[in-house]
Amino acid sequence: MKVYREETKEYDSGQLGKPWIAEVKFHSAKKSDFQFGKFIGKAGQAGTLELDCPNNSIVAKGQKNLMGIKSKVEYFAYRYGTLKLLGDRGAAYGFFVGQKEGTTQHLKEVEEEREELLARLSVLDETIAKIKQEKIKQAESKFSDVDF
Repeated sequence: MKVYREETKEYDSGQLGKPWIAEVKFHSAKKSDFQFGKFIGKAGQAGTLELDCPNNSIVAKGQKNLMGIKSKVEYFAYRYGTLKLLGDRGAAYGFFVGQKEGTTQHLKEVEEEREELLARLSVLDETIAKIKQEKIKQAESKFSDVDF
């Protein structure tokens, strides 16, 4: 598991509660469990949200509105240390269903992940080739100064 961290901004603690973050585990479209992370900081001040969750988790973030207005909750897909916005609860549940092995959505997600990894490998291969070329040039320059 990886720990996800995100800095938060100052807020009016008279109108808003502390920001929160949680891993969401769906059981059905209407039933889910939230495993809450931590808010590190003081009420009203900038702080840090922290959540320990596995790759490909669904994460929710929000902040309670103390003025009686409905609080906003956003759902995200957690992948390799970053959050990708999914939208509302319905979108998050759709993502959850799509992740199940054998579904078209799961296949699409796995193919996208493969393409991202292949692109990253290509960049790494280029970097390795450049470093090797530099090492060869350095070695050749050392030997070009030597008289036989």
